[in-house]
Amino acid sequence: MLGSAEGNGSRHSAPQNDRKKTASHLFFIVVVTLIFYARTFDNYWIKDDLAIGNFFVGGDLSWNAWLRELWPSYMKSEHYWRPIPLLPGFIEYRFWGLNPAGYHLDNTLMHAVAACLLYFLSNRLTGNRSPLIGFLAALLFAINPINAEAVVWVMQRMVLMCLIFSVCGILCWLNAAEGRSRLWRLLGILFLALALLSKEIALTLPGLFFLIDIFYGKSGKGAFKRAFLWALPSAVVLVTYFACRYLMWGQVVNTYAGLEPFEYARVNHVWTNMISTLGFGVAPANLGVFGGAGTASLRGVMMATFGFAFLRAIVLAKTNPTWRKLAAFSCAVFVLGLLPILPIVWIDERLFNARFFYQPVFGFLLLIAASLLLPFRPQGLSSHLDVILGRIAAGFLVVAMAISLAGGLTAFDHGAQQVRGVQMSTLEYSDSLEAHGESGKTIVVLYTPTQYAGVPTLEYSLELALRPPLAPRRVSCIPLLSRDFLTPGKWISELTTLMTTRKIKFEDLRWVECSSDPLGVRPLFGGQEPALGPSPAVLLSPANYSFLSNAGPEPEFRFRAPKGALTFHIRFAVRDIEYSWGPNLVQLPHANFSRDADDVVTYKPSFLDPSQPELPNLWKKMMQQPLRNPVPMTWRVESFDKAGELIGISRDFRLVILNAL
Repeated sequence: MLGSAEGNGSRHSAPQNDRKKTASHLFFIVVVTLIFYARTFDNYWIKDDLAIGNFFVGGDLSWNAWLRELWPSYMKSEHYWRPIPLLPGFIEYRFWGLNPAGYHLDNTLMHAVAACLLYFLSNRLTGNRSPLIGFLAALLFAINPINAEAVVWVMQRMVLMCLIFSVCGILCWLNAAEGRSRLWRLLGILFLALALLSKEIALTLPGLFFLIDIFYGKSGKGAFKRAFLWALPSAVVLVTYFACRYLMWGQVVNTYAGLEPFEYARVNHVWTNMISTLGFGVAPANLGVFGGAGTASLRGVMMATFGFAFLRAIVLAKTNPTWRKLAAFSCAVFVLGLLPILPIVWIDERLFNARFFYQPVFGFLLLIAASLLLPFRPQGLSSHLDVILGRIAAGFLVVAMAISLAGGLTAFDHGAQQVRGVQMSTLEYSDSLEAHGESGKTIVVLYTPTQYAGVPTLEYSLELALRPPLAPRRVSCIPLLSRDFLTPGKWISELTTLMTTRKIKFEDLRWVECSSDPLGVRPLFGGQEPALGPSPAVLLSPANYSFLSNAGPEPEFRFRAPKGALTFHIRFAVRDIEYSWGPNLVQLPHANFSRDADDVVTYKPSFLDPSQPELPNLWKKMMQQPLRNPVPMTWRVESFDKAGELIGISRDFRLVILNAL
């Protein structure tokens, strides 16, 4: 009797022990996720997050703005239909207002939920034989640095939610395939619809449903036919989804960054970079943070671990049938997760565009965890040397991923500081203009940062940061990007177009440039010098606050001479230029300028100056040389009478010269 009681007790205690182990695993995964990402909770909004103002009407968040996302979606430029990820924001605003911390916390919790779902899925696919496999897969997913962009960039919760709904759908479909209630299939289809309305990448989810019925459904005659028939309802959901897209936009294909997918691939060399993209995606470390040696070391540890996992996988493929099915399914998750985004995904050494890898890496890590920890034989003991070595390799991989994530998150810290610094200093500069009676001036912001060590920051979204509700009032602003994105010719073309569209005059422009020390913006010019003397010249062109490229035609400096003036000096001042060839003063003898009947004097920098033979061509010596970009330049005219007496100094004019050399 005693022995029987002990036996019954052990049988009852086993499920209880399993539940305790599961709870401890999940608790650890959530805590680790929160610990790593806690440093980002106080980060400011970045890039598209700044568009939160689009949903405000009359100073409050408008539900009508969300309804516009639901139907028909206002995202006509890119053809996005993603209403579900925006919905939590309307609820969060009631708790957090405009404080980004709460939104970052919620994103982190979503990421932890996704990792926990991977834990359950891994254990289901291995028949719950080794919870340690699910624990390793979930932990690697939680601390994988490739996922940081999707987690910290609040707007990218669309990626998080799409994966959460997708995995929920997969788990439901597994239940149905294993012979449980058909209601699980209805739930799976519901999660498919939610995933599609979160991000388009879920369109391959029916393919995974089909494979689940093949691998984990009833085997034998008619298995393929049954899988095909059960795939039809999810196919109907896809057809309905694409029909809705067609009704909204008259087409079903997305554009990205204003381009068709394959045109985007051509412009951004996506196919050429595909091998490196896959390499950086599976072994992520931010070169902009760790430098060459540190990045190589981290990737080396990761790749060595993957190599060991591959060797174990060869043996597992021959000896462990559980691994064979799991490997096939994991590879399908990776391939089908990557397939829809293939023309637009590229990841560089700073992990730029890494958010696109959030779903594919899910399947990859599941495969790695199983390859490292599954025993060679289902009945093998965990004390076998191969299992011990697998756990040691898993430990090295976890440490490398953790170090890579901890370092990579510093880029998000600095990126958020960059956004906040540029925003606040631009607002302060606007306030100073108001204080000096220059209200309504347009601030041209040069070098608007697009990223920091691979972290998207501002780009054209600076305008969103300079209007309510993120700013106390709307500031007229034209952001111009780094020289890496726009050539001087494009700068001029873009600025001219914007000025024409907004009806802005040259004299209404106020130039600032983004700086890193101190962080923010600084005026391109100092205070403006006024005219002096009884008879100053009147400057005519180039126009005040004009801009030109030193690769283009040279400018003509024109001014109206005062009465009685015979000779002139033009004094140029260009910041950061050392005048090794002499003073920044050009004397204009009669042979050096033209003067018409209206006393309009025209001077070209390339005119020969006999009085200063060391300056045969000022255009080449002062402007057409490699300089920091842009070159702020001021010029003013000193007028002299017949006796050589100074009779007036004009006010200064300002030019912005874009260096194209």
